[in-house]
Amino acid sequence: MISEETRSALFKYEADPHDRDLRDKSFCNCICSENPDPDFWSNAPTPVWAICGPYYRAALRKGDIIFFIPQKYAIEQTGLQDYIFTGFLVVDSIHTKPSDVRNDSRIDRNYYKKYRRDLNNHMQHDAPRTKRIRAHNFVVGTRDSEWLGLKGPFVRPILCRLGFKPQLKTLDKGRNNCIPRLNTKQATRLRREILSSTPSSTFRAHDHSSVVSPMFHLHKFDSAVVDDTRLLSKLDVLLAEPVDLQLVHKLSIVN
Repeated sequence: MISEETRSALFKYEADPHDRDLRDKSFCNCICSENPDPDFWSNAPTPVWAICGPYYRAALRKGDIIFFIPQKYAIEQTGLQDYIFTGFLVVDSIHTKPSDVRNDSRIDRNYYKKYRRDLNNHMQHDAPRTKRIRAHNFVVGTRDSEWLGLKGPFVRPILCRLGFKPQLKTLDKGRNNCIPRLNTKQATRLRREILSSTPSSTFRAHDHSSVVSPMFHLHKFDSAVVDDTRLLSKLDVLLAEPVDLQLVHKLSIVN
């Protein structure tokens, strides 16, 4: 049971490693989707989270924050070797019935048509328990929500700086529900830290293609941040290849 005080969460999703924004996969587990989910694009400028994570969506309330992290395999295929925050959604409202979604003026009509088809496709493959709840709790985000994609900062250094040890210890566990939830104060601090951190997009190829090629690989990135010309002694970074310092911009420094 989720406490009223700890509903915000880190959520690992099925990212498409060939998408430069690391959006949700359009084809996953034999299910083809027309809209990504979470979706910061099809229904712009209002982000939504409507199909994936039904048990997580069921626990959310207005003001809660979901922090999205690609699954490890997707991160590795981009050339990075550890998790990054690709976005966060601040909950504005939650619709419990499909009719409420249809009548919301913030929901684009084309998005809604595709959403209904995607929802039906998922429900055809759902176990009975999941099928009963997937259509409920359609999450509408605030304009303060943000998608960072490959510009997002690495996860572990931020969790270390904030002292979020339970989340740090369970980050590598396969299931999302192994990662402890965050209370309102923790979620607010985490959002602020993400926004103030230097983007990790400096660690990707600058070829502007749809397929991301690695600039270099970052191995065992436990709690590392890099300055232009040095590695902080308290942080353990192992680089597999030399870094072009002209491409590495300033990252947050742990004082």
